[in-house]
Amino acid sequence: MNLKKKILLVSSPRPNSDSTPFHFGDGRPPLGLSYLAEHARRHGHDAKVVDLFHFGGGKMGKIITVNSEVSELEHKIDLWDEIDSYKPDFVGFYVGIISFHVIQTLIKEVRKRYPNITLLGGGPYISENTSIINNLFDHVVVGEGEHALVDILNGKVSEHVIQGTQVTNLDDLYLPNYDDFCDKPYNWRMNIFDKSLKKTYTINSTRGCPFQCRFCCVSNRKFRSVSSIKLVEYISNLKSKYNVDSIYFREDNFTVNKKRVKEFCNLMIENKINLPWACETRVKNLDNNLVELMAESGFIGAYVGVESGSNRMLSYMKKGETVQDFTDRFPVLHANGINTYTTWIYNLPTETKEDRYLSKKLAEKIKPNVIDNMVFLAIPGSNFYNMVNESGEYEFKEESGVIYTNGFLSMANIIWNDDRCEYVSRVYEKNGVVSNPVDF
Repeated sequence: MNLKKKILLVSSPRPNSDSTPFHFGDGRPPLGLSYLAEHARRHGHDAKVVDLFHFGGGKMGKIITVNSEVSELEHKIDLWDEIDSYKPDFVGFYVGIISFHVIQTLIKEVRKRYPNITLLGGGPYISENTSIINNLFDHVVVGEGEHALVDILNGKVSEHVIQGTQVTNLDDLYLPNYDDFCDKPYNWRMNIFDKSLKKTYTINSTRGCPFQCRFCCVSNRKFRSVSSIKLVEYISNLKSKYNVDSIYFREDNFTVNKKRVKEFCNLMIENKINLPWACETRVKNLDNNLVELMAESGFIGAYVGVESGSNRMLSYMKKGETVQDFTDRFPVLHANGINTYTTWIYNLPTETKEDRYLSKKLAEKIKPNVIDNMVFLAIPGSNFYNMVNESGEYEFKEESGVIYTNGFLSMANIIWNDDRCEYVSRVYEKNGVVSNPVDF
């Protein structure tokens, strides 16, 4: 019989906005930690989620977030108070690449203060870079962590690096418990799609992405999803328990499986859920009839990664979509009352001034409600990263593995001109790097 253990699951703190090249996201709860916590609880253990990224990290300053209306969150968490009051047997850290520098100092201090607590590390960055900071932890989980976490708590594994088991059927997992988050001042709004919605709960109902975008770290992985029946039951419970007024599917691509989307929409209609919802999607997944059905079920917003208006670049990055796909589908979305939030990536390998011009022209033609311009950072795990890293054709490579491609700082000063640029400027100056000029 396994003895009950206590685990504190912690999202790593963010750096100050002038100490990172990354943006801070949009202020949503860390659902991955709640997946882990609920799985541990259902297997006889105690678990608590502590979000240091939002409530224990650095200052936001002038950095741009995905939702520009997110400001400093007036809620502070002290990790030492949490550990002293909860008295966990284990502390597990989700480590994102944005936290590379701050997490090292923090883990060493945790180890010093609490030498008898077992420290775990996980997350996509660790999965791709186990050799960089895995020595800080007693156990490191590579890949999906639910089953591995329970094995660790039950004392069934002793390895330092543990290969997580990919969950084949997501219906076997326990969906996140919003009691972990509902009392904290996250960004609960749906401003990027509808400013009137004030209590939006996010959901991750899929894992993996079957597409092959070369700039992405999670591409070309097996796609799995929570069944439409279980998903609608979950949403219905969220509505009745927490009185939510909208749902936002924050996952790589909600609409991969068209049959599942249709089932979901029909169940939302049949059960009279009456909740507006938004999702991330590729436009090629959408046809006129599906968009109409989605809109009837409450669909109000589409987060679309357009990335480029150049067919050459779309083909080169293996996007699997063309300019024609965007020009065909955006009018359908807008005709059905769907607001569109789009992302565009600049300074990708081989990109030219003509490619950038074509992006601006496409944006003018499809008229998305929001345009979010990004500058490409090569992050370990993507195809482009491997290509740039092997070629050596870049401006600078950080200890974390992040690569600044040729022209990065020049492009960032054009696209962003915020605290991130100040940080990169300091890094370049310290290391004697001169950014190649770009012609926008």
